[in-house]
Order: sequence, then structure tokens, then C-alpha cells
Amino acid sequence: MKKILLFLLLVSFVCGDELKRIESIVADITELRVKYKECKNSLETRLENDQKENEKIIKKLENQIVKYENLLKTKEKEILVLKNKKPKKVVKRTMKKQACKPIKVDKPNEFPKLVLKDQYSKDIVKTEPFTYRFKNDAFIYDDIDGKKIDEWEGETSFTSNVRSESWVKITGYFVDRVWVRSKSSMWVKIKDVRKR
Repeated sequence: MKKILLFLLLVSFVCGDELKRIESIVADITELRVKYKECKNSLETRLENDQKENEKIIKKLENQIVKYENLLKTKEKEILVLKNKKPKKVVKRTMKKQACKPIKVDKPNEFPKLVLKDQYSKDIVKTEPFTYRFKNDAFIYDDIDGKKIDEWEGETSFTSNVRSESWVKITGYFVDRVWVRSKSSMWVKIKDVRKR
């Protein structure tokens, strides 16, 4: 009997430690389940918040897209209106003639009178104004046999009333079908142009 009691005591000691271990494992498992549920809930709320925030950002961006599309449409309409707009007619205004009083000059003019160079004065002739057109792309010069200052495309129109044997002076040209007086000396070879 003593042996049985000793055996039971030993078994209870051995089993008692096992029971404590099992109880501690069960407590750990329940604690882990609670933490798992808390993490899952916080993750779900965070995802919902992020989704709401992303939806707000998306709505804001969509509103900006609509705003810029409307701006683009209005600018395109303005461009179309400007393209279709006819240029204003040039109104010639006549100035009233006023009596001019002679100016008294104390000193004679110190500047000599401007005279064309001898070699050009023989060739250059004033003519009736004509409209010319370029046959092809050609260079514009600052004087007869001068420096190249520009190149104009073929079929460009201009006016002139000064010419020589082989040169024509550009006295005016057309910008958007409006005649503009030439402000600088511009010459073109007569072989590159034709009368209209």
C-alpha cells in the first residue's frame, strides 16, 4: 500500500507540473486570440479610414480635372473666335490744314544734303507704284549690291515705286492683308519677282 501511495504521489507531482503547463499554454492561446481580434479590428478600421481618405482625394482630383477641362474648352473657343475675327478696317483720317509759321534759323544747316551715290543715281528711277510678287524664295538686301538682311518666301507680295535695271526697292508689304510701309531700306533682285 505504501508503494501505491508513493506511486500516486509521484504521479500527482509529475501530472501536476503537466497540468500547470497545459493551463499556461491555454492562457497564452486565449491571450493571443484576444490580441489577434484587436489587430484585425484596428486593421479593418484603418483600411476603412484609408479608403475614405483615398475617395476624398479621388473626388478632389476629379473636380480639378473637370475644372481644367472647362478652362481648356473656353480657351479653345477664344482661339476660334480670334481666328475667325476679321481684321479691323484701316480708317484714313485727314488732318486739318493749319497755317504754319516760318521758323527763324540762326545758323545755316551744318549737315550736307543727302545725295545718292553716283553709280546708283543714274540707274534708280521713280515709277508708278506697282504690286510685285516673289517667283520663289529670295533674299532681301539692305541696299543695291548690299548685305543680305532677310529671306522671303515665294508668292509673298509687296509694293514698290523705285527701281533700277536689276533691282526693285520694297516700299511696302502686306501683313494679314493689310499694307504696311517699309521702315528700312529693302531691295530685291528684279529677276526674283514679277508684277501682279
